[in-house]
Amino acid sequence: MEFLKESSVAPANVLESKREKLELPSLQGADEYRIYHNERTEKREVQGEGDEVTEVDVTVYDYVSMLSDHEPTDDDWREVLTTEGYSKTSITNILKNK
Repeated sequence: MEFLKESSVAPANVLESKREKLELPSLQGADEYRIYHNERTEKREVQGEGDEVTEVDVTVYDYVSMLSDHEPTDDDWREVLTTEGYSKTSITNILKNK
């Protein structure tokens, strides 16, 4: 298992599940696993016709991800996130999103 990154994303649809597996065929035997957390709404500018710019509300999530050859358990996530310096409180908040 290997920690990949922490980032934010505004998915096209509101997520039903807060955990996701992204298959990576180029890395035989390993896939990317994500946990989405910290759901919030942000204002984003959208280009309209001509010079028209409109502000819209967009649902945004933060996420953490890891590379693994199996679906990580909560204990796997705790180990990886602890190694990356996350506090126990942060890890608890991240893992409560299922």
